[in-house]
Amino acid sequence: MHKQLKIEHGFDISNMAALAAWRIYKGVYRFHPLLYEELVHMSINSLPGIVLRNLPRYGCYIETPNHPVHQGFFAHLDYAPSSGQEALRLVLDIDGSYSKLVPQAIFLNGTLEDGIRAVNDLAHERALQHGFRTPDKDATEREVKAVSGLVSLLLYLCSVGADCVLDAPQKKSHKLAAEEPSPWQVGSQVAIELEKHGVRSHLRRAHWHGYWTGAGRKNFELKWLHPILVKGKDDMRIRQDSESIDP
Repeated sequence: MHKQLKIEHGFDISNMAALAAWRIYKGVYRFHPLLYEELVHMSINSLPGIVLRNLPRYGCYIETPNHPVHQGFFAHLDYAPSSGQEALRLVLDIDGSYSKLVPQAIFLNGTLEDGIRAVNDLAHERALQHGFRTPDKDATEREVKAVSGLVSLLLYLCSVGADCVLDAPQKKSHKLAAEEPSPWQVGSQVAIELEKHGVRSHLRRAHWHGYWTGAGRKNFELKWLHPILVKGKDDMRIRQDSESIDP
């Protein structure tokens, strides 16, 4: 008799795929607290899938210090042949154990909300077809809030001129997987600039700016414009500028 599959089996496949992508280089990205706080509180409107193809490694692990739910997350790009769409796959690391890994897929079309809603709609449809326990179809808004800051961290790693430095040279190896994790420090130089002006500076809020480059303007590049000092150190007000990604 055919044994009915459970939706949790799909979670296992997603988790193993993320670990397989990460183990090649085992890059661990640690953001400076000042840059981290700027990025995780930025809003994400459009989701430039073409930019996310510039992830520094096929699979990455990003630490999320002091987060109330998880301590970090894995990220890699994938192609979903069943839907014909490119997807960003995140796996939240709750406590460092395999049993507490939580996958989240995002189709790279339209906004962040569009991408998550499309995944949820497809999962709901497939669950009904195969007799799985159906996922919560109304979870989209909750999931957008949960991963928006994480996607912002990834966009920074993909942006032009990202401040990202390897802690120590990685040992050369002919093996298919790295022997040890490779720690990367992200945002140390940016933090120096932010600290130089002091926390009481009048700043323009950081935002994303995208632009087309190259022959025929076929290459889309993203740049993170950090908070810019516009007036002395006497005021803590922050001017609210747009945080959306300019097309």
